[in-house]
Amino acid sequence: MLMKITKWIAIPLSIACMFFTMCIVYADQDDHANTCVEATPVDINSTNFGIIGTAGDHDVFRIDIPAPGASLTISTKSKTDLFGVLKDSNCNVLAENDDSGELFNFKIGPQILNEGSYYILVRHYSNFGQGDYELHVKSDPVIDFTYSTKVSWTEYKQTTRTVETSCRGTKWPECSSRNCRANGIIELPFEQEITLNAGQNSDRRCKDKKKQYKVDDGEMLDINGSTTVNVKQKVEMHVYGETCHNWDCCHEKCHVWINATILEKSADQEDVQENLKESIQINSVKVIKRIPVPKPLQNGVNKNLSYEATTQNPNVKLECREENDYIVIYASATTKKSAIAGLSDLSGLSVASNVMATNAMKPSINIISYPDYGNRLKNLHGVVQNVASSEYSVIVMIFTSMWKVKPYQSNPLTPIREDGSWSCDITTNSGDHLAAKIAAFVVPSDFQLELNEETFRNFPEEIVDASIANAIVSRSTDK
Repeated sequence: MLMKITKWIAIPLSIACMFFTMCIVYADQDDHANTCVEATPVDINSTNFGIIGTAGDHDVFRIDIPAPGASLTISTKSKTDLFGVLKDSNCNVLAENDDSGELFNFKIGPQILNEGSYYILVRHYSNFGQGDYELHVKSDPVIDFTYSTKVSWTEYKQTTRTVETSCRGTKWPECSSRNCRANGIIELPFEQEITLNAGQNSDRRCKDKKKQYKVDDGEMLDINGSTTVNVKQKVEMHVYGETCHNWDCCHEKCHVWINATILEKSADQEDVQENLKESIQINSVKVIKRIPVPKPLQNGVNKNLSYEATTQNPNVKLECREENDYIVIYASATTKKSAIAGLSDLSGLSVASNVMATNAMKPSINIISYPDYGNRLKNLHGVVQNVASSEYSVIVMIFTSMWKVKPYQSNPLTPIREDGSWSCDITTNSGDHLAAKIAAFVVPSDFQLELNEETFRNFPEEIVDASIANAIVSRSTDK
């Protein structure tokens, strides 16, 4: 029997498996066509099965949208790394995605589409990758409704706070110096990035001067010029000046200052929206209002914030999502009747926040910084949340033309520090600096990795099955 790879090199399967680190055999016959013309038709709200069976294989599906305005979401479920493309009726690319789905699967949408035929291309991220998958196609119809609602929110404006001091030396002929000092503390309504500017009127007029600041409970630092710092709770500023006392600057004034540019509460606002004709998707959501919500202080405790929206109307389902500096309220209805009757009245709408302990939250891992493509010197850094650092470790894998474990397969576990942070050297072998993807898995610290190969087309099932959280990043190769 010959592998499908015999189209190019024509060697027996038994010989081929001797030279490749992993030899997975799929049926020689392609299960789905590779072109839009011969695409496999699939239905809305369906689950479909496919196999990337050979190197370079890709599958194309066709979905027919019967009416304009449908919202389509396309995703895959697989233990391999898949890439998806959505194309229009002329087979031109509309959207594409790599890793927005679960476990390195792609997810495209929600995408609003007009009536017509569309094509979905599924392929492996690697030209050599293989594996089976499920393709999920979901769409919801759209209805119209009118609503009236009152929403409250808080506005913030940019302001400048100044701490300054001035003193003047005595007149001729005494010409003795004087000193002065001032300090101030600014407490912020929420965590934010602020800009500090410091200076004095003239070095000639000031015999001595000090300009210092302290962020939260950190150290006192000198400042001369401008700097930007992240402040969770407060910033403390101190200035000191002393006049000169020689003949050249007798009676001169020494003026020293620090300016802090911050966001402060401007006003509480109310907005009434009446008879606004909008569209809402059944079983989906509609944005009503963006509401800036100050982030509460965490006091050094690793906690996560959740929000809950409530209304007196029983026919409406509300959901809050945190997006950057905003809390966005979404409203949804499951039937046309409840949408028209319920969303027309959102009386008593309110938003409340609460702090939830980490042990009630889902474990997660994030890659917070990684070396640029081609960099051999910097390490990979990340953070794990809601995980006991003494009981779990991290396994890192990189993708060049195949996946491999870092820093070494013989020593695969990267420890997690008490604060949840971790770091890993991903360039321990030749060519590692050219990795296009980096993946990280959280596994038990007693996990034993027993693999015969050193490189893999897909993630080893042992790692995937043992992990409780994972993350992946792609590096730009445009260097």
